[in-house]
Amino acid sequence: MLKFFTALIVIGLFGTASPSEAKKLNENEVKALLIGNSETGEVIAASVDDLGKKGTSYVIKYFSDGSLSYSTSSGRSGKGKWQFLKDALCRSFEDGAESCRNIVKRGKRYKGVGFNSGKTRYRFTVN
Repeated sequence: MLKFFTALIVIGLFGTASPSEAKKLNENEVKALLIGNSETGEVIAASVDDLGKKGTSYVIKYFSDGSLSYSTSSGRSGKGKWQFLKDALCRSFEDGAESCRNIVKRGKRYKGVGFNSGKTRYRFTVN
């Protein structure tokens, strides 16, 4: 009986989530993750509002003033802006492309999930 209660206390203190389980990040978590850092990723399922076609690699640098700069493997580069809608990261690029994505963490990797569709649009790491 003591082992059972000890197990319940451990679960209560540390939870049962493993590092491989996905976690949707909130606005403050995404800001802490991205501001001053570079998002290096790949487009998984492109839509008209993304950085490129499926398989396009990219780097985005986020600044605290809500601006960003980016470059892609297809030669596209420029500046843009970022903000939040609810807890979704919304980005707009110079060419008019705009998107809002929920940011989900799994282990040390992240993914941008369509705000309305729920589909993974890109995967990335932060450095």
